Amino acid sequence: MPKHHWIGDITPIAIQESWLSLAVLLDARSRRVVGWAMAEHTRTELALGALAMALQRGRPGAGLVHHPDRNCQYTAAAYQACLAERGISCSMSRAEDCLDNAMAARFFATLQAAVVDTRTWPMRAACTMRKLHPASLTMLGLVAMLFVRSSITRGGAMFWSVLAQLVAVLLDLLTARRQPEGAKDLEIAVLRHQLRMLERRQPRPRLARWERLTLVLLVTRLRRLALGTRERWSRSLVLVTPETVLRWHRDLVRRKWTFRRHHHAGRRPTDAALAALIVRLATENPRWGYARVQGELGKLGHTVGRTTIRAVLRRQGVPPAPQRGQGSSTWRAFLARHRDQIVACDFFTVETLWLKTVHVLFFIEVGTRRVYLAGCTAHPTAAWVTQQARNLCWTLQEAGASPRFLIHDRDAKFPPAFDAAFASEGIAVARTPYRAPTANAYAERWVRSARAECLDHLLIGGERHLRRVLAEYVSHYNEARPHQGLDQRCPVPRTAALPDGAVRRRKRLGGLIHEYYREAA
Repeated sequence: MPKHHWIGDITPIAIQESWLSLAVLLDARSRRVVGWAMAEHTRTELALGALAMALQRGRPGAGLVHHPDRNCQYTAAAYQACLAERGISCSMSRAEDCLDNAMAARFFATLQAAVVDTRTWPMRAACTMRKLHPASLTMLGLVAMLFVRSSITRGGAMFWSVLAQLVAVLLDLLTARRQPEGAKDLEIAVLRHQLRMLERRQPRPRLARWERLTLVLLVTRLRRLALGTRERWSRSLVLVTPETVLRWHRDLVRRKWTFRRHHHAGRRPTDAALAALIVRLATENPRWGYARVQGELGKLGHTVGRTTIRAVLRRQGVPPAPQRGQGSSTWRAFLARHRDQIVACDFFTVETLWLKTVHVLFFIEVGTRRVYLAGCTAHPTAAWVTQQARNLCWTLQEAGASPRFLIHDRDAKFPPAFDAAFASEGIAVARTPYRAPTANAYAERWVRSARAECLDHLLIGGERHLRRVLAEYVSHYNEARPHQGLDQRCPVPRTAALPDGAVRRRKRLGGLIHEYYREAA
């Protein structure tokens, strides 16, 4: 968009017995009205008047682009000559496409809704009696509307809106003073008839406080002029009753003498930190009811009632305990509760330098993620696999571990004697479903780690070489490698390092893996 871009258009404005034409120039960047002109005709002089005011007030620099529609006022030779003399480029909208001039159309729609449709503009004869032209009154409404539009961006929309309505009321009063008595009575009769028709068709409106104030002042003035005739000024009130107006007046008097507003005391809102703690306890413990949550909060030093806990959970969309605990028994949660009693095992293969396939059998404790390397062989016979099962049982007894379940897949390399060796130690064997590697996800994840961190970066010469490499990696994995599933702790717990002392590096597998530790001071 150019630095300066003016939008131009012309719209008609209806008064009681005729029409007025309004030409406006808008700044496309600031949405400000830079020029306008109003007349009872639609000749080229109307558009030239708006352009003259814009050039005088805006004073644009070089590169101005003027974008009107294709009305004859803007395509006239006089208008185009004025633009060429000022060095202004003209960019007109396409024929029969109102969206090309949408900014001006939007401004006229706002003007129509905020100013023109809010009241009935006076007839030409009435304007002649008070020595005012209808254009001047219309522009007073236009200026008030512009004040409202500019104040919206500054946060004062309500103030300027009230000011515009008060200006309209003052203009009505000035108009009424200059009208003859006969015209006044006739206008009042017409207005009363229209109000009664609107009252039958629409519900009673809700008046704002400033509208009530204006109505009270006008009714008070009318009551004084009516010389005590209650029937006369009662007929003037259509939207409200006289008792309502008097009640509003009494309320204004009361507010005048009330210097301090008394705030009604009530229950203090629940602290945000306490509400977050209530939601946390309820979501982390789906079987806890309101009383159980209340007791736990009491242990933590918070005195909270059950109704408060219920209200907090309802606001956060947390259902009560029976409904909250229905979907909490997932497979992830079930395995997490039993992982300290589960051992998983699996085979994986490694291709050596001479293209020989070596089978590797390993076991992993699901709870601690500790890995036991059973052995490596090119021929995993039933006797060899069964002997590795017995060796693991002896190792677990020496370590003090007592698992209850063993998980392995349905590979034919696991003979019945393999399951019988564990059953003799009281360990139940659970075989995974067919073609479901995710059922043994912990073992599969360790195979990925071993390949990505070790085996994919080495050339394996044979079984002995592979056994030595895997033994070194398993030692690193169990004793020095932090695990994300254990909150960055190692499977084999280590003593906490002191904050002082130099940081040293230990190389493993020829520098393929590095371990860091602090040297004793």
